[in-house]
Order: sequence, then C-alpha cells, then structure tokens
Amino acid sequence: MEDDPPGPGAAPQRARAGWPPILGPGLHAVFVGFNPSPRSWRSGHHYAHPGNLFWHFLAESGLTPARLSPEDDGRLPEMGLGFTDVVGRPSASANALTTGELRAGAVVVRAQLLRWRPRVAAYTGKGVFRAVAGVGAAVAVSYGAQAGETVTGVMDFVLPSPSGRSGLPRGEKLAWYRALAVLLATAHPAAVPGRSSEV
Repeated sequence: MEDDPPGPGAAPQRARAGWPPILGPGLHAVFVGFNPSPRSWRSGHHYAHPGNLFWHFLAESGLTPARLSPEDDGRLPEMGLGFTDVVGRPSASANALTTGELRAGAVVVRAQLLRWRPRVAAYTGKGVFRAVAGVGAAVAVSYGAQAGETVTGVMDFVLPSPSGRSGLPRGEKLAWYRALAVLLATAHPAAVPGRSSEV
C-alpha cells in the first residue's frame, strides 16, 4: 500500500486513504490504536474525544514535555512519537469492526512497522495487540513489554486503553504510560523530551 522507504531526513508521512497515520523515520515509539472515534474522524486528529485521556497520559508520564492537544498530533514526530490505527474507518466502539477489517488492517500495520522501524510499537489496548500480533483469546496478554516481537527489531509494548470508558483505574493506566517513558529513557535517554542524555 505504501512506496519504498524514503531516505534519511525525509518528512514524516501523513497520508493514507481515509485516515492519516503519522509516521516517519527515526521514531522511538508508534502508538497503535484500533480505529478513530467519530469525533477524531471529523476533526482529522488522533484521540480527539474529550473523554479520552491519551494526551493527559503523554504529558503526565513525561512522554511529552507539556500537555498537548489533538491538534498538536502532527508535532509528535519531532518528539520521536507516531500514530497509526488498525482500521481507518470511524466507529463509536471497536466492537463494530469486522474480523475481515481487523485482519486486513493488521497486515497494513505490520508493513508500516517493518517500513519505518520504530524502536517500540505501543498498543493502546490488549485487543489492539491481539489483532496486530494475531494472538488468540486463549493466550494471556499482560500490559508492558512483550516477550516476542511481531515485527523483528520492534519491541511490542501493551498499554491500557486511554478511553474514559475503560474500567481500569486512572492511576493504573498512567503507571503503564510512565513505564513506557522509563523504558524509552533507559534505553536511549534523549528519546524522552526533557531527559538529558548525560549521565
């Protein structure tokens, strides 16, 4: 679906039929979601629903140096972060997505990860990871770094859904976003804005 990778220094990609991912070279982490909400679709920006805590968690965990808004999503590659979704069409719930859509979208996401090679694929929910990695319901999935790799050379990290409708307590969710920030900073201190690379 996409052309061959551009050379170093190429501008981040923000073009895909229907719904734009935000991808480019040299990313530390790419957040992978199920699909846009109707609110996000209308606005053209990721995680735009006011009940979604995604932007709060990025700032409070230290993944971004300040609280950003959905309209700032195009700035995230400057901070080493990107976005993509498994399915490009909007729906009020991921339950509305068909098995065929999820399977087709998983192929696209894996190709994107292979092309851009971020250090971490950060899945915003266990179901998102299952869909992309092809992990069945019988296999237990935990939050945090996964033992294997869906795409060679890209670490899989499962985050709780930032949706306000998700049942996990806010503090527990935030702890996993902080764990991701620590992981990125430990492996590469300059990966997290505001963290010095000096020891």
